[in-house]
Amino acid sequence: MNDPARAERLWMAIAIATWWLLSVGGKSEAQADAQMNIIEPPVSGEVRRRGNRWRMVGIFHHGWSLIIAALLNHRLLPVEPGRPEAWPTLQGINPITLVACAVESAG
Repeated sequence: MNDPARAERLWMAIAIATWWLLSVGGKSEAQADAQMNIIEPPVSGEVRRRGNRWRMVGIFHHGWSLIIAALLNHRLLPVEPGRPEAWPTLQGINPITLVACAVESAG
């Protein structure tokens, strides 16, 4: 592709489609967890990631399936306001260790 404006529009469309799939799939997963009464224990001082629990279907693929099912069944398309997870905090990490890791990876 030689036209930068065209490439920009293509990447914007891909980004919006990806966000849409992840927001629909993530909302559906959150609703399924609530229906099964899955309560994750609070972890003090850090953000708990969802990596400790296996997913049967990835969020991206699940969002794709829900959107395709809505299209095939002539229903309204699911639109969810995607909310990103909070950034992890650096509490409990020694700043000297963090700098040492950065220096090792750079050099």
